[in-house]
Amino acid sequence: MNPKDKITIEEVKKIAQLAHINVDDMEAEKYAKQIGDILAYVEKLKEVDTEGYEFKSQTDLINVFREDIPEPSLEQKEVVKNRQKKSKGGSLVIKSVL
Repeated sequence: MNPKDKITIEEVKKIAQLAHINVDDMEAEKYAKQIGDILAYVEKLKEVDTEGYEFKSQTDLINVFREDIPEPSLEQKEVVKNRQKKSKGGSLVIKSVL
């Protein structure tokens, strides 16, 4: 079966309905052709000879970052000592973000 014939206009409309997307007949016909072209390309990729190549995945990666070693944090007085504006209780004063 030709991959371009694998998806119909009705199937495109059903997918669009499930995704809550309005698709008219002209758009559905266009999308059916485009999806058919994509499926044809995927079928063509299946013909590529991959013999002798080892499958690689992201699980082969190693951690290149340093170990996460907990250290004591700064005291509140140390954090706010260079701030000019302080609110009650030593909290930082910032501009409103809303």
